[in-house]
Amino acid sequence: MTKPALLQPRVLFVFQKAAAPGSTRGAGFVRRLKKYADFSFADGEVMALEDLVFVVDKRKAQVYDWTSKKDPADYDFVYFKGWEGMPDVAAALAIYLRAKGVPFIDAAVEQKGAANKLVTTMKLWASRVPTLRTIYTSHKHIQEVLASEIVTYPAVIKSTIGQKGKDNYLAKTRRQAKPLVEGTHIDWIIQD
Repeated sequence: MTKPALLQPRVLFVFQKAAAPGSTRGAGFVRRLKKYADFSFADGEVMALEDLVFVVDKRKAQVYDWTSKKDPADYDFVYFKGWEGMPDVAAALAIYLRAKGVPFIDAAVEQKGAANKLVTTMKLWASRVPTLRTIYTSHKHIQEVLASEIVTYPAVIKSTIGQKGKDNYLAKTRRQAKPLVEGTHIDWIIQD
């Protein structure tokens, strides 16, 4: 009689940015763990905060990697590593993971994020407060997201840290949306 194979826990390492091929960050970090730290008990993968898309609609939320379409909540454990350059996105992800019951390290991630529009939206969702349909992505993927089917028009596009109408635009069509964010390094949210 053969023993049933045990499933390895899936561990996600979250970095601020995607690492270049051959880098010691990202996938290179996981390779080093497996080689030198006997990380054979788990399956390790990486994701970058800059590649995440958040979609919140009333009482539902979804977070996924724009390229792989993988959801961080599908992992057994999440380790935040090198997230300090994007504290608001890390805090929003931590709120999502906690609400989904996914353990993560380090709890300080939740306290470092400011109360920007993304973090506030995720806090409202986690508290079961219905919210306006809101989409977030970093400036790295904003053009692709605006051109995708997840955004419906007309749409309001606003800076996650804007106040009093600054960096707050109405785009009636995809064509109108593109120049509003082109060449900026602002993080945006998109609302119906």
